[in-house]
Amino acid sequence: IFSYLVNFTALGILLRTAMRQPVQLRLHTFLILAGYGLPLAATVLSLAGITIGPQRDHSPFFMALGNLLVWVGILRFRLFNMLPTARVMAVEHIHDALVVLDDRNQLVDMNPAAQALFGLKSSEVAGLDARQVLPAALPPHIFRSQQAETLEINLPSLHPDEPDPSSFELSHLPIFDQRQRLAGRLLVLHDITEHKRSEAIQRLVVEAFRTLGCRGWARADIMVRASDRKPFLLEIN
Repeated sequence: IFSYLVNFTALGILLRTAMRQPVQLRLHTFLILAGYGLPLAATVLSLAGITIGPQRDHSPFFMALGNLLVWVGILRFRLFNMLPTARVMAVEHIHDALVVLDDRNQLVDMNPAAQALFGLKSSEVAGLDARQVLPAALPPHIFRSQQAETLEINLPSLHPDEPDPSSFELSHLPIFDQRQRLAGRLLVLHDITEHKRSEAIQRLVVEAFRTLGCRGWARADIMVRASDRKPFLLEIN
């Protein structure tokens, strides 16, 4: 009884881990779960006196089936290979927002940064038309374009303490299949708000120098603002 309790506890931990993992990694965990759980299920059936075929003990058959699933996972889905896991983890933790669309502009997946940016959950909007779900500030032509391009856009903030819109560098990357047919598109949004604010401050500083025409040890204190939120004190000596 203790051994079965330990085994079923391990199955529960694997199942809970699979449900918390990103979608791209769940298949790996489910393959391990099936390969480990099938032989265990066979022993339970044998102890319960349930027979499916002429054999009284189905453990060898279920064990072979479980090993086959693990074998398929290793050869086909690169089970236990760290590279796919590292790629998924990089996508999940990157600060840039990543949105994957299919060839009909339906949402396929969004990383956590994109979900936080748009205030959406990937599991709730998967399969919906991106043109109706994503903000209208996104250029409509990118949903028809088959060319890679990068442009700047402004998106309204979802945070009440930041009323000003944020600036983003939007990269549109079309995805093609082996026959060079459009299979989907990847949208990458990189936040450049601080960079644009720094550029604005730099322009104000240059304009201040030009206006004052400072020479020698003339000194002036100038208050410049990159936005309504953050004042900057500039001292020119």
